[in-house]
Amino acid sequence: MVAVYLGLGVALAQIDLRHHLLPDGLTLALAIAGTTALALSQRPFPWDWLAFALAIGALPRIWLWLLPESRLARLGLGSGDLALLGALVLWVGPILSVASLLVAAVLMLPVVVGGMLLRGWGRTTPLPLGPALIAAGLLHLLWPHWMDRWL
Repeated sequence: MVAVYLGLGVALAQIDLRHHLLPDGLTLALAIAGTTALALSQRPFPWDWLAFALAIGALPRIWLWLLPESRLARLGLGSGDLALLGALVLWVGPILSVASLLVAAVLMLPVVVGGMLLRGWGRTTPLPLGPALIAAGLLHLLWPHWMDRWL
């Protein structure tokens, strides 16, 4: 299932890098694949993960649709990023998805500083957060397997 995450993640990252958007179809496919991976796992289905994914991915999208001039839209956090974060919940869980958002911000820090220093980027320069979110999610998805080898 990690290969499915990686395949969809690479496609989403490339589209976000080129066009600054995350297509709903691919994000939904990532969410469906995450739900399938949860259903095929050996543990009971975590319904709270599904509720959290809907709360992160769907409710803010409705809010942004109703209030397009909202604070999130002005900050540059688009509804595609929120939908991707909601799909990420189904892969790594609610806690690690929030941690993935923080790791993505740390991953973007050198890009932002380098762009400001070398290319003269300003506050309004659009930056794609999707590739950093996907990389952070992959890191958290593979983290338990790395820990099993080291311990």
